[in-house]
Amino acid sequence: MKWFPITFLLLFSSSLLALPEEGKSTEALSLGFFLTVTEDCPLEYSTLKHGLDGEFLRARISPSKDLDQNLNVYVKCMPVRSGSSVHTGYAINVDIRFGTRLTSGENVLLETPNYGALLIGGTTDSARLYFTNYIKEGVSTALTDYLAENIDEQKKYSNNSSHFLLQLMVLRDKDNAINVQKDLTERGYNTSIVSSPDFFRIVVSGKAKEPGDVVRIINELEEITGSKAKQIE
Repeated sequence: MKWFPITFLLLFSSSLLALPEEGKSTEALSLGFFLTVTEDCPLEYSTLKHGLDGEFLRARISPSKDLDQNLNVYVKCMPVRSGSSVHTGYAINVDIRFGTRLTSGENVLLETPNYGALLIGGTTDSARLYFTNYIKEGVSTALTDYLAENIDEQKKYSNNSSHFLLQLMVLRDKDNAINVQKDLTERGYNTSIVSSPDFFRIVVSGKAKEPGDVVRIINELEEITGSKAKQIE
């Protein structure tokens, strides 16, 4: 069973989020951090927040309220009862994903990777410790990946390269959107799907080293798909 707390899902790799600001060193990294713990949870928000702040400290990343690049931890709990209505434990859905904010102002989460899972446990102190340690480990892994992506991007791109984001088309059928994403990905484009209840937008992102790179990519995409591409970032 899986819960998704945010309607909009962004389907692409975390490398887009990991791009550092121009001239920014990995020694001074910051990352938005948002924690939600629903009612009926055996975990106290303040205690869990303190423990997760410690993971940021160990990774030498400063937690902030930045929506442009963030890590979202959503903990939803459901009491488990026996046939005689005796409270025997909890089913806890842990959702740990990177998020970003589009130029349109929409806040979105990356569907993958998700560092969380559905956990089942009892009501004892050891069960609460198990839940807490699992969440801390998931956040630690996410922060490690974030650091690795920043280091790789700094090595890969020169300081004069600039990030771009292109909206290619809007589709109503999810399967069609997935097929377009798959085709463009196989052609070497970093392709994304931004989904809402009514439509699916195809988005292409990347780095441009030369001023004409974006225009060239737009022309290529329009020739491949027959759809107009629009730069949104």
